[in-house]
Amino acid sequence: MTNQEIRQLFQDIRVWQQGGKRAPHKPLLLLLAISRAIQGEVTITEYSAIDSPLKSLLQKFGPSSGPASRHYPFWHLGTDFDGTLWQLDGPKEILERPPGKTPTLTELRDLNIRGGLAPKIRERLQRDIRLAAEVIGILLYTHFPATLHEDILAEVEIPARFILPPVHEFDRQEYRRDSTVRQRILKAYNYRCCICNHDLRIADRFVGLEAAHIKWVQMKGPHEIRNGLALCSTHHKMFDYGVFTIDPKAHYVLFSQNANASGPTAEKLLSYHGAPIISPQKDSHRPASAYLEWHRDEVFKKPARGV
Repeated sequence: MTNQEIRQLFQDIRVWQQGGKRAPHKPLLLLLAISRAIQGEVTITEYSAIDSPLKSLLQKFGPSSGPASRHYPFWHLGTDFDGTLWQLDGPKEILERPPGKTPTLTELRDLNIRGGLAPKIRERLQRDIRLAAEVIGILLYTHFPATLHEDILAEVEIPARFILPPVHEFDRQEYRRDSTVRQRILKAYNYRCCICNHDLRIADRFVGLEAAHIKWVQMKGPHEIRNGLALCSTHHKMFDYGVFTIDPKAHYVLFSQNANASGPTAEKLLSYHGAPIISPQKDSHRPASAYLEWHRDEVFKKPARGV
């Protein structure tokens, strides 16, 4: 199998994104498996050994409903590619099931079903740092915004030498941001964070002010003003984490009940709960309800705090 064929396998993971629904389960499981492979693991793993870290990843970086079906990718990665990418091992009566008859979480645990990267894939990634970095970049940039990449890599314990420059090279090629739209979004909001009014600048350069996509580029979110918000870097990261969302109709800020803070942090950050965003200069530039609904349904860590 060539490097291009291996890259294509990981590229094809995106095929299972349908109807704007996020599908982070498989890429997060694969990143976890790749981390273990490049650090020397040479065997496939019992599901029970990977369940807890996968659950934690989905709680942090997946939609609210993520952890409930966390065992699905462990099974379906093996059936989707006929064992080319992911191999399963266990009792014959389980492995011979039709692909759509997914074992339960209890069956995977109690029957010691094992799974992991196919040996040829694992060995190639262990030998070829460049290829491993490219594959990691593919999984990150096709499923997650850049604000989350560093935290995801830290969570799965991927060493820094596997991250740059291939990840950024992939970013430039495939998910290049439209700089003109960025400037138009910032101008629409009068160069200030629409949550906290942050507008720090040095000379004529704004510091810590970013144009955020509401519906992620990875989920076919368009490069347009109504799919954008001017946010400080802190609120941008919080928004992509799902710490808060914006009501699609009234445009007020809603923080998650899962977001906890104390002292000055709570006073500063959570105080915006229930407050309206700072509106753009033109009504025609207000965020579109459809994109805010996507964020509420696919990113926000439900439930919301009471208003």
